[in-house]
Parts: sequence; C-alpha cells; structure tokens
Amino acid sequence: MALVANQRLWGLISCQHETPYHVPYMVRTACEFIGQTLTLELVAREEQRSLGLKLQTQQLYRQVIDALNEDDEYLQILRRMQSTLLEMGQATGVAVYAEETWHTLGSVPSEKQLRALLEWLPEHLNNQGIFVSHTFPQCYPLAQDFSHLASGLLAVSITQTRPQYLLWFRPEVPQTVHWAGDPGFSAPIAPDSTDRLTPRASFSAWQEEVKQQANPWEPWVVDAMLGIRNHVVSLLLRQADELAAFNLELQRSNAQLDAFTYIASHDLREPLRGIHNYATFLLEDYHAILEPEGIDRLQTLVRLSTRMEALINGLLRFSRIGRQEVHWETVDWSDLFRSVLDLLQLDVQGPDYELRIAPDLAPAHGDRSLLVEVFMNLISNGLKYNQSPHKVIEVGNAVIPESRPDLQNKNLSCFYVRDNGIGIRERHRETVFRIFKRLHGLDKYGGGTGVGLTIAQKIIEQHRGDLWLESTYGKGSTFYVCLPQRSGCE
Repeated sequence: MALVANQRLWGLISCQHETPYHVPYMVRTACEFIGQTLTLELVAREEQRSLGLKLQTQQLYRQVIDALNEDDEYLQILRRMQSTLLEMGQATGVAVYAEETWHTLGSVPSEKQLRALLEWLPEHLNNQGIFVSHTFPQCYPLAQDFSHLASGLLAVSITQTRPQYLLWFRPEVPQTVHWAGDPGFSAPIAPDSTDRLTPRASFSAWQEEVKQQANPWEPWVVDAMLGIRNHVVSLLLRQADELAAFNLELQRSNAQLDAFTYIASHDLREPLRGIHNYATFLLEDYHAILEPEGIDRLQTLVRLSTRMEALINGLLRFSRIGRQEVHWETVDWSDLFRSVLDLLQLDVQGPDYELRIAPDLAPAHGDRSLLVEVFMNLISNGLKYNQSPHKVIEVGNAVIPESRPDLQNKNLSCFYVRDNGIGIRERHRETVFRIFKRLHGLDKYGGGTGVGLTIAQKIIEQHRGDLWLESTYGKGSTFYVCLPQRSGCE
C-alpha cells in the first residue's frame, strides 16, 4: 500500500504471508483505507510542525524588511542583523559579502575557502539569482574539506553589477538508512533459465551511512531569502532613480560653474590686467616725480594684481581638471619624465641637485598630459622647499603599506617621489592638499599660489588612484602616487 502525501510517495506498507494467500477484496479495501488514514495523519502532523517554523520565519523576515524600509543603507542593516538572518535561515553560519569584504557569524568556512566559493558561485545561480543545495559537496567538490560546516548552502546574489552575496550554511547531518535488503542486490533468475524473476531468499536489514548531507532547505525559508533579495533590488532601483535626478541637478550646477569659469577667465582678468598695466605705466612714466611712499604703494599694487591673476589662473585650472576627460594610455615613463624635465628646464643632474629616476618603473595607465603635471609639481616642490646644499629627488616603485587596506586588491601600481627637503610637520600633512593653502610666507621659498598639490591630488583621484605623503620635519618628504595597472575603461 502506497502512502502518498501531497502527491509524493512518502512510504509503503508491505505485508507477507508464509504460504500463498488470497487477500479478499473487503480486506484489501480496509487496508487501503488504513493507508489513506495514516497518510492524512502524517500530513497533518507535518503541517503542524511546519506551521510553527513558518510563523517564526515570517516574523524574522518582517523584522528585516522593516529595518530595510527605515534606512537606505541596506548593507549596514544586513551586517547588523546577521543574528536575525542566521535564525531566519535555521542555519549555523551566515556570511555577507560586499565591497570586497566578508562579514560572518557562526560556523562558516575560512575566508580563503569563501573566496574560492565566490569564484565558483556566479555560474551556478538560477535565473532568480539564488543557489540552494543540501548536498553541496556533491555540486562543489572543494566543499568536502568543510562539509562538517557547510554540507548545505543557500546563496542569494543581491546585485549583478557588483558582487554582493548573502550565504547561509547548514552542517553535515550523518544518517543511518535501514533497507529491507541490500538495494544494490540483483534480483535472482528462475532456475529454469527463463527470464522470470523470483522473490528474494532473504530480506535481512541492510544499513547505509549517508554523509555530506544537511537538512534540506524548507521552501518557506528559500521564499523568505528571495523576498529579502527582491526588496533590496527594489531599494536599489529607487536609489537609482534618485541618483538620476541628482545627476540631472549636478549637470545644471556644472553648467552654472562653466558660466562662472567664463566670467572669471574673461570679465575678471581683463580689469585686473588693466589695473596691473596702469600701475606699471605710472611707475615707468612718473617715477621721477613720485614720492618714495607713492612708488612703494604702486609696486605693492603691481605685486598684488600679479598674485591675484595667478590665483584666478589656479582656480580656473582646478575647475577645469574636475571636468576634463581622462585619455587613457599605457604610460611611457621615459617620455613622461623627459617632458617633465623640459618643462622645468632641468637636467638629470645640476650643480646643486640630482634627480634619480628608477629605470624599471612598474606599468601603469593614465592620461600623459595630466600625469606630467602631477610629477612636475612634485619634483619642483622637492627642489623649491629644500635647503640642502645638494638637493636629491628620487622616483621609484613603492609597495602599498599595510596601513592602507583600502588600496589592497585594486590592481594599482604605486610609486614614490622622495626629497631631502625641509619636510612637513605631521599636523600639516592634510592641510597641504587644501586649495590656496601655504605653510610659509607669500614670498618665502619662491612664492606660489598653493594650488599645485590640490590639482595633483584631483588628477590622481580622476585616475581612481590615490596620492598621500609621509614626512619627517627637517629631513624630507615622500609623496606616494598610486595609478591603475589597466585602463579605467577596461
């Protein structure tokens, strides 16, 4: 008698008799009724057990959804609610992967094993962005090394553009299955060599050890995880709409900034140049009849107008850099530094200075003209802010320090520009990158507008790299420049 629950074969009732025996119709009908009654009882008990688990999962699911509705920072919420996610999945381990970082709770594989799993997973997601298995080591052989932690895996892809995942793990649950005879035993053939099968001679119990299997994932658990994914996707779509509106407003602001740039480059510089020219004419034409005090004031006017024009030019350059498109190409270091030295009107070695440029600089990609401006600024500063009798500027390959984990795994090539100049106090290391900020008097160390390092940092940020410094006051400074190894378009 088949015990069929929810259109699936749950089990069988098998009866034997020592001698041939014809079971009457009424007895067969009664046995069938007993089987059906037993099936209904099995279904009722299973549904009663499942109902409690479903309600618990729904309550936890509602908590996560409510938290997501209150705050747009969904990644922080998912990390903060890992214990809730763990309980909701009835799992022993949960992991959230986002921004190239793992956040785990409970019993999970090592980070090295998780990263290997992350490479395998994308090709095995279904069209809903989910992977479910309670026999995971059979799908992913490397999981045999951690089957005691993760014989069951439920993985949900949050976004396709950037790898972001939610993973739940269930441990191995070894089972002993009892069979009425070895299921691999071949049925005997009749002695008369016909194809007629005969009953087995023995139905002795046979045991099988089942390993590397976890408790199956309940359908309502899978539905809850899929619901979280769909809710996050709807949040991202809403944020994308808001971002599009913000970008439109930003375009309007950029148009206004372009208008300001035009005014600054034409309407402001023209009268300023007139002031400078007339002050110069007065000094040249009326120098003989002017009193010393008048001459001094005119010279101050010429100096201030010159500085004002330099500040305006620096501001214009800074505003253009932010909107200038990067033309990516493989950096030819020898050609780049040849241009830098030509623009600075320097040789590799002079009477009181020496430039040491490593011949084996690492490959990098960037905009040649913009990078020339960066290294020209760093080298000229190393010579300008330097009181050593023999000034030395070194350019070479650098290793990303452990103190900068944000730059790890970003395929960057890093370089240093080191000088033996006056150095920078620690409290001023961020200040030097602020626009128009000078640490010294206007006329000290050859003057300047204080915009060079600001522009250099802006250029490197456009290249998706980084620029920072380390310095020992009185001994010199080292500027670090990190650039992409590949084009930003790849």
